[in-house]
Amino acid sequence: MRSSGFTIAEAVIVTGLAGLLIGGVWVGASKARRSIAIQTSADQLYQIMNNVRGIYMSRPGMFIDNTAVPGCGAANFSSRLSCQGAFPADIVQGGAGGLAFHSWDQAFAGGSVLINPMGNTLVVGPAVAPGINSFSVRFWNLPVDVCITLATGHSTPDQNLMLKAVIFRDDADNPVVEHVTPDWMQAGRLALPVSLAQAAATCQNIMDGGSLPALEWVFMLR
Repeated sequence: MRSSGFTIAEAVIVTGLAGLLIGGVWVGASKARRSIAIQTSADQLYQIMNNVRGIYMSRPGMFIDNTAVPGCGAANFSSRLSCQGAFPADIVQGGAGGLAFHSWDQAFAGGSVLINPMGNTLVVGPAVAPGINSFSVRFWNLPVDVCITLATGHSTPDQNLMLKAVIFRDDADNPVVEHVTPDWMQAGRLALPVSLAQAAATCQNIMDGGSLPALEWVFMLR
């Protein structure tokens, strides 16, 4: 007759199985949390896009000739947009000059979410010029997996988004690869959308070169 309870061997097996089960649950939960965080970043991108277009409708002078906004004392474009509510509430704000930061930027250094005005060109600069018809939203300092997911999942140029380009950049603000819609096509640029293989190669190459990848989406204002 066998006595009740576990033998040492059985206890080791049960403990091992319990550890595997707990480990599997933890890994699954971690993946789910990261997936939710990436989707939150995508939601923030589209909120910024809609907010900027709304600001343009009410204050087009801000975009055309850098007209000052009452109550928004800072002179730079990004700060005025921040003052007007361009960034969603769940993006950390308050950096010098209206800087804002996404959740992947743990250091809160340099401003990891930027909005820039643009003309019908991919030569992006901080200055506002007459004839502005588009704007870009940049997310700096992205982990490789986040870079890949955001680039591939949010690069389809449909009529509602009016997305014109997705640009991969390095820490030095150099455009590494540009994917554009046909009406912006020029030599050396790839067409939208960004494929998984293209995103994986570009994001990893930027990281291998010693930089954290940055993504920039270019939207039409109207």
